[in-house]
Amino acid sequence: MRLSEDRDVADSKSDGMLFIDTSILNDGGYLHYRLEGSSDNSSPVLVFINDTFVNLHIWDPTVSVLKQRYPKYRILRYDIRGYSSNSIGDATKITLELLSADLGALLAHLNILRVHSFIGLGLGAHIALRFLAHNPTIASSFVGVGFEYRSKSREAVEYEWSRRIYLNYNTEKRVGLVADKAVSRWFTADARNGPEWLRVREMIAQGSAEGMEKVACAAIESVGYGDSGYDAKLILSTLDVPALFICGAGDFVLPEEMEGYPALMKEGLGQSVEVKRANRLVCCERAEEFVSVLHCWSREALGYPSP
Repeated sequence: MRLSEDRDVADSKSDGMLFIDTSILNDGGYLHYRLEGSSDNSSPVLVFINDTFVNLHIWDPTVSVLKQRYPKYRILRYDIRGYSSNSIGDATKITLELLSADLGALLAHLNILRVHSFIGLGLGAHIALRFLAHNPTIASSFVGVGFEYRSKSREAVEYEWSRRIYLNYNTEKRVGLVADKAVSRWFTADARNGPEWLRVREMIAQGSAEGMEKVACAAIESVGYGDSGYDAKLILSTLDVPALFICGAGDFVLPEEMEGYPALMKEGLGQSVEVKRANRLVCCERAEEFVSVLHCWSREALGYPSP
């Protein structure tokens, strides 16, 4: 997948004068992204990849802390295909392979040849793993946040997505059931109706119903039930770079599952960290702690000095 011309698109839902760069994929889909932080092209690059339902602004709290504490990083984040209707292009379904190709096209477009770390949330972690399976030497590390692998039956996963798709085509139900249910699961009770809760709820409500329907294919693939043969467990076992797995302590059964991920990897490469007083969106609810965990681990695992 290649990218063509750039356009600037005003983003009125963030901090006033912020502009999001937009590139056009060769199948007509728009890829919205933002590259910020250090202007030095030799600075280490962090690539943040978001989950379904949400856009690149899910990382706003994390990026704000990162830029303040560690200004020497270059930070790239983007909307995965399917969040907005203009990102879909000619795709009849959105697969992990397609999402991985989009990531590769964006990196090539920006002439980013080396990545310090891919940091993926939910489906974003699987996109990074799929990309690393094809490009094992491009990154120095991988960070997976709140992502699962086959914790439910195929029937349960497919039913869950079919219900989401049905509800999402009804605007009232999308807000009242899909968005509310998601934020209730992703945040702790302490955050209920707080600024981040409301911000993310609105983000989910603004997503494309058609995009959600098409990205369901990738989501089902990500937990090992697609037809592509994608296997996160196998990819983790072959990774040759350090990996960090971050999970909110209140994220239902996920802490126990993710605690076992390091054992899937080669000895000494994987580490699991559980963040207290957080559910799925550690990057929003506990942004300062999240950044501290990222930085301390990076320094220890990769031997980099403080920026």
